[in-house]
Amino acid sequence: MPLRSLGIVRLEGGDSHYTVHPTGEGRAWLRAAFHQRAQAPVDAAVEVVFPPVELAPPAMTAPPVSVEADLHFKVRPEAPAAFTYAALHFADLTALPATPEGGTRYHLTRESLRRGAVYGYPAAEVAFWLGRASWGELPPAALDQLRAWAKEITTLAYEPGYRVHVPPALLSQLQRRKPFRQRAQPLQSGDAVWVSAADAPALWRYLRRQGYTPVTTSPPVEHPLPPLARAQLPLQALAVALGTYRALRRYVPGLADLGLDELKAICPLVEGDVFEVLSLSAALRRRTSPGGTGPDSAARQARELLDWLGRDG
Repeated sequence: MPLRSLGIVRLEGGDSHYTVHPTGEGRAWLRAAFHQRAQAPVDAAVEVVFPPVELAPPAMTAPPVSVEADLHFKVRPEAPAAFTYAALHFADLTALPATPEGGTRYHLTRESLRRGAVYGYPAAEVAFWLGRASWGELPPAALDQLRAWAKEITTLAYEPGYRVHVPPALLSQLQRRKPFRQRAQPLQSGDAVWVSAADAPALWRYLRRQGYTPVTTSPPVEHPLPPLARAQLPLQALAVALGTYRALRRYVPGLADLGLDELKAICPLVEGDVFEVLSLSAALRRRTSPGGTGPDSAARQARELLDWLGRDG
């Protein structure tokens, strides 16, 4: 139940029935939804009891995914979660469901198909996925476009590994030993070897037995955001959560101005550092990529532009 995972309801039950209780956040959401539709007050319904057999999803009478000739496609709400998970890897999310019965819309483009290849979804697999999810109703024009893009995308397979720096005198000794020679490929610099990620654990164990201590020279990865804010969500849950929050912002006045006490009442895990993530200034500071809109990036671009103007002037 998506509502349970979002904290809007809590589910209790046994062998004979399940009971759904709205949480405090759920009551606020339902009250806003009922008010928007001018229906009965939400306080009249406190809990719902139903047999557990009704938790089983209904049989699908239509394909879970419908594909259009221009490669826009819709994933229906009753579709398996795996369909939404896959779609967000190789297509752009264009619209969330406007109604509970509506579907989530996506658009597959050449760039999104290229991104999908990076995530392990080659064009042939995407075409197979769309054909299976649409019950074979994939328009010929859409399939032809996928095949044309597949010919334009050149993929280069790479393997992660390690560049190991070894003093030349020691390197010549280690290369005479078979366990090292089988796992390490010398580089042209003469003072380093390359070790694949798959071979690295066995090589590290061998080197430690020989009295050597492999260490990394890379600095530790720093996470400027709080761990809770950086926690990963399944893609489907993230899309639903973002859509729910957007609707709540529209229907519930003052939601964006909630203080720490109100947020902690919703989720006890929230601490004061959450505002370091939610504030506009913090969001801008995180835009540090080249060409980004963050203060540091913008200042760097301004300096480069002034230097360029000075050279040409």
